[in-house]
Amino acid sequence: MKIACFQNLPASGARRALYHFAKGLKEKGHSLDYYTFKKNSGGLFSPELVADNTYICDKEFKMTCKTIKPYFLKLIYVYFLREKYYQEMNLCYKKMAEDIDQRGYDLVFSHNCQFTQAPFLLRHLKTPTIYYAHEPLRAFYDSTVKNYYDPIIYEGKNVFKKFKTLLENKLLDLQAQLFKNADATNIHAAHSVLTNSQFTKKAIFNAYGISAEVCQPGVDIHFFSPKNEVRENYVLSVGGLAKSKMHHFVVEALSKINKDIQPRLVVIGQWGDPEYPGYLLNLAKELDVPLELKRDITDQELLTIYHKTKIFVFVPVMEPLGLVTLEAMACKTPVVAIKEGGLLETVKDGKTGILVNRDVDQCARAIERVLRDESLAQSMGENARKEVEASWSWEKCCDRLENTFLKFLNK
Repeated sequence: MKIACFQNLPASGARRALYHFAKGLKEKGHSLDYYTFKKNSGGLFSPELVADNTYICDKEFKMTCKTIKPYFLKLIYVYFLREKYYQEMNLCYKKMAEDIDQRGYDLVFSHNCQFTQAPFLLRHLKTPTIYYAHEPLRAFYDSTVKNYYDPIIYEGKNVFKKFKTLLENKLLDLQAQLFKNADATNIHAAHSVLTNSQFTKKAIFNAYGISAEVCQPGVDIHFFSPKNEVRENYVLSVGGLAKSKMHHFVVEALSKINKDIQPRLVVIGQWGDPEYPGYLLNLAKELDVPLELKRDITDQELLTIYHKTKIFVFVPVMEPLGLVTLEAMACKTPVVAIKEGGLLETVKDGKTGILVNRDVDQCARAIERVLRDESLAQSMGENARKEVEASWSWEKCCDRLENTFLKFLNK
């Protein structure tokens, strides 16, 4: 097959997934070109490293402006800026689609755009197209997540401030509708939709009325492999620096653990709410939990941390799959994870990790149990590695993807 791949995302698990999908397809003898934007090109696990050709759009889009005050004026500016950029973005994607269509590809394998979730590219392609939806726009469709994206609240009696708050919330809602409408229109233009878990398949159907096919991603079991490192007394939480990733829940759980064995917490995150890191640091200080924030680390640095941490704790709200959990499992790192979302499909409770309800005390007990029982930690790590090797290697995942492509083209 002659395949064109697209993605417009910064370094992330989703971008690593496309890299490995592309690498696996190349190893099976298919030709593959990669389309992206300049800002998100490059890096250790960039698909351009394995593509036959890479086509980069050098147009840059910036959706925020930090210099405008007061806040409601900034929101007005950003709303019209987003509308303008969406129009420009749509034109860029139209040109990209025209280029793809004239090159005679058998198939386009499209992934996300950081600005619209489903990319405008899908609207314009005539070539058969499969879109890999890692998740729906959960802030708009998932009530359990919407609770973590609060509107601005003002409870005072000042009439001007009340009006100002209403205006700010209306402007935020208008921005949200632009985002939501672009994503929904784009995903419905795809000829077929794939996703990463049964949980996400159900979420996509509930959000868009689209029946996606599950084609699970995997883990590079050669890169994410165990090493006989001495494990240090810290636990690890990985994910965007945002409230929905629930790093603060881990802080609260660690505060319940006896001081004689209480580990410090290392949080690794890239994107998110600019105010959340400060909130997290203040909470850790208040609860007397040692905390270290790390950003923009390399995959090699992440691997070293997987090797050295005693426990990987992962408790985000309704995570679609949780590739980082599988990476930790591949490194034989014991896992404590939340009993919800796609994690029910990746962690086998009591065997490859411990699943807990969203209860701080229960999470604390699970962490303390693993800290005190070295044989349990070791057996879960061994079982986790075997599970990843048996079911989650990229070789097996790419076999499934190739079969899915062939079935799609032979319809």
